[in-house]
Amino acid sequence: MMKINMLSEEMKKKADRSELDKLLIDSKKYTDKECLVLNKKINEGLDGLRFEIERLRAEFEQHKSKDF
Repeated sequence: MMKINMLSEEMKKKADRSELDKLLIDSKKYTDKECLVLNKKINEGLDGLRFEIERLRAEFEQHKSKDF
């Protein structure tokens, strides 16, 4: 009987499955949102680098054509 009471008390302390599922869904929403924000920042940075590479390439070609 004592073991049953102890198990009963432990079960009361444990989180309900629906609460854990809700927490999992909220965590997934948060991480998905953060991933979208980070992907946007990465893509903006890549676009800036691509633009700079093209500008430097054009500048190099201009100098190359002047020197030769």
